[in-house]
Amino acid sequence: MSFKKNIVLILGLFFGYIQAQDYNFSQFYNTPIVVNPAQTGKFEKDFRIGLIHRSAYSTYTNSALMADINFQKSILKSDMFGLGLVVYNDQQGNGQFNTSGFLLSAANHYALDDMKQHKLSFGLQLGMSFGNFNRNNLLFPGSFNTATNEPTETVNIPTNHSKMSIYTNFGAFYDFNINRKLDLFLGASLFNISGPKQGFSTNNNAGGTPLKIGLQAGLSYFISEKFQILPAVNLFMQAGSKDLILGSNFSYFIINNAKTGKKASVMFGLWHRLSDSFIAYLGFKYNSFQLGFSYDFTVSALGKSGGNIPNLTRSFSTGAWEISLIYSGFLNRAIPDKTTVPCRTF
Repeated sequence: MSFKKNIVLILGLFFGYIQAQDYNFSQFYNTPIVVNPAQTGKFEKDFRIGLIHRSAYSTYTNSALMADINFQKSILKSDMFGLGLVVYNDQQGNGQFNTSGFLLSAANHYALDDMKQHKLSFGLQLGMSFGNFNRNNLLFPGSFNTATNEPTETVNIPTNHSKMSIYTNFGAFYDFNINRKLDLFLGASLFNISGPKQGFSTNNNAGGTPLKIGLQAGLSYFISEKFQILPAVNLFMQAGSKDLILGSNFSYFIINNAKTGKKASVMFGLWHRLSDSFIAYLGFKYNSFQLGFSYDFTVSALGKSGGNIPNLTRSFSTGAWEISLIYSGFLNRAIPDKTTVPCRTF
C-alpha cells in the first residue's frame, strides 16, 4: 500500500467515524443511562456512580462519568422516579477532534400490575456538548510529496474551530419478571432528536447530527444459586451505519447470602460486534463495587491494515480496550414520612 493510500485510510477512519456514529462503549451493559435514558434510577439500590474509559485504535478515546439516584415518590404518580447525570469526553484522531459535554436525565418507572412483574419506564435527557477542532499537524493526501513524505503546500481549513450543541434524547424500557430466576427486558431509545449541528463546516445550511436509534433486548436467568447467564443484544443505527453487539455475560457467585445481603461474583463474557470484532469481558463484583475490563479483537479488514500504517502513526493498533468501575449503595432513609407519637406498651 502506497504512502498516499495510507493517508487516505487514516483520514477515512477519522472523518468517517465523526460523521457516522456518536461515541459508544462495548460494555453497554455497564453504561445503562448512556444506552437508554429510561434506565435512569432503575436498579435495586438508592444511588449508583460509574466510570468508564475506552481506548480504540490508539487514536480514539472515550470516557464517561455516570451518576443516578432513585426516589420512591414522584409528582407523576409513578412507582419510582430517577435522576441522573452523564459527563463525557470523546477524543478522535490523536486529539484532532475533541467533544466534551454533559447530559441530565430523568425517568419515571411504573408497575403495570399489583405483583409488579411488569414494569414500564420512560426517560428524557437534555444536555450540551462542546466540540473543538485542532488543525495542528492535520495531514491531507494532496499536501504530500510521496518521495520525501513532506508537506508540499498549505491546506485551507475552515476557521471555525469550536462548536456548542444542545442534545435531546428519549427512551422507553420494559421488563418482565417471570419468576425469581428469570427476567426479560426490551428497550428503545432515540438520540439527537433536536438535530444538533456538531460539524465544523463553514456552510451554515449543513445538516445536523443524524438521529440515532437504539434497540436493546436481553434476559437474566439463574441456572442455579451460584451461576447466572445474561445474554443481550444492543443495536445502534445512525446515518446508514449499524453497530450491533450480541453475546452474553456469565456470573459465578462465590458468595450469595440472602440473609446478610453479601454477594461476591466473578463475571466473564463473550460478545460479537457484527462484521467488526469479538469482545472478551472479565469482571469482579463484591457487594457495592463492580470492576470490569473488556478487549475488542478486530476481525474486520481494519485489523489487517495496522501493519501498513507508516511511521507517522507507529502507535496505531486495531484493538480496543475498556475499563469500568461502578459503585452502588443505599442512603439513610430511616426517617419516617409522617410525625409519629410514641405510646406506652403494656
